[in-house]
Amino acid sequence: MKRYFLIPIIILWWIFGAWYWTCIEKGLCERKTETVQPAVEKKIENPLVITAEGLNLRSNDNLRFNTGGISPEVPSVVDNRFGELKSYLDRNPNKELTLTGLYTNADLKPASFANLGLGRASKVKEVLIRKGINANRIVTKAAVRNNLIVDADKVIGGVNFAIGNKAVAAKPKPAVTTKPTVPTKPAAPTKPAVKETPLVISGAGLNLRNEQNLRFPVKKSQPQIPPKVNQTFNQLSQFLKKNTDKQVTVTGLYERTDPKPANKRFANLGLERAEQLKQTLTKKGIKADQIATKALLRNNLQVIDNKVIGGATFVVSNKPKAAAPKKPGVQEKALDFSKATADNFKKGQRIELKNVQFASGSANLKNTSFADLNKLINILNKNKNIKIEVGGHTDNVGDLALNNKLSQQRATSVVTYLTGKGIAKNRLTSKGYGPAKPVAPNTSIAGRQANRRVEVTVN
Repeated sequence: MKRYFLIPIIILWWIFGAWYWTCIEKGLCERKTETVQPAVEKKIENPLVITAEGLNLRSNDNLRFNTGGISPEVPSVVDNRFGELKSYLDRNPNKELTLTGLYTNADLKPASFANLGLGRASKVKEVLIRKGINANRIVTKAAVRNNLIVDADKVIGGVNFAIGNKAVAAKPKPAVTTKPTVPTKPAAPTKPAVKETPLVISGAGLNLRNEQNLRFPVKKSQPQIPPKVNQTFNQLSQFLKKNTDKQVTVTGLYERTDPKPANKRFANLGLERAEQLKQTLTKKGIKADQIATKALLRNNLQVIDNKVIGGATFVVSNKPKAAAPKKPGVQEKALDFSKATADNFKKGQRIELKNVQFASGSANLKNTSFADLNKLINILNKNKNIKIEVGGHTDNVGDLALNNKLSQQRATSVVTYLTGKGIAKNRLTSKGYGPAKPVAPNTSIAGRQANRRVEVTVN
């Protein structure tokens, strides 16, 4: 019996030895590998937190603003928290909410707010008002925060919420008098004053300064002139009346985002503002020829209560000397076409085609004319918006009627050549002036030769 009892013990010992040798010593047994879970990208969070006595609102989601934007995106969870915030404020009429809009030093200033943070706080205030919260229970302000949390070009949060007790206006002390008095209403809280850019008018021995300044509605040209600024303009008027050799240069300021004026006479809003001020100054008695106007692009104009403060600068200087009077009946010479480029073809510009010549007493073009005419065709083809008048001119020798007719024929001959080369007829007009517009006296051979010419005038 003892022999049969030893048999299973020997078999188990043999199995254990085989397993130990194969798996432990040789490491040939298959081992179960650990499953590595893929890393889950962690979502950037900046939770919404609104706390106060008896209130603890929190949401892992929060408001979102486009980078550089002021309009908030309000997730549904945040919208629900705003509903709970309204209920709390309804139950606690002595509390008020302060919204602090956050922005960085690199953020650009929006058109209607002093900074981007105040714009964000104001837009969130509008959202809360639509939820039913009274506007006088909400205070807005701004703070610089250069480490704003940004995810996928969205600012997460962008506005902080704080709840505190409403400021209580102090009760007025009763007046000491024998007569019954009516208690006066407490004065409304005033906003902290913002120091505006002062008005300065200086130069040529004048130095005027006023702590107040002009005001223009944003993107508008009509100035609003405070009484103190009006007094400064009176002083400027008195100075220029005494010093007729001086002038004031009014430079209207505008921003790149300002619209073009409806009046096509003005290239930009700055020039329109300067011209409006010129009208104001002429009504003060300043002569129009003592006022020069121009414009300057400036993108950091001060805006308070939706009004541009300043909007123009004033510099007094000596008047430029008047040009020598022209000789009677002689006009200024036109630009030489050989020195002209396409940039010279601006409205009103006169350009003389010196090399366009004709046979004596004829409207037939000489061969020397075609080089300049082909150059003119090339300019007109590259600038489809240009329209020109071709003018023929003669000296005063001979019969006036014949000279007028010949000048018209020569102008027509040039137009015919241009249309024959493909220039549209509606871009060209011709006119003969005869001897009516000389550029030199007809008393010499050189003067008469200068007057026999062809000019183009850009329409």
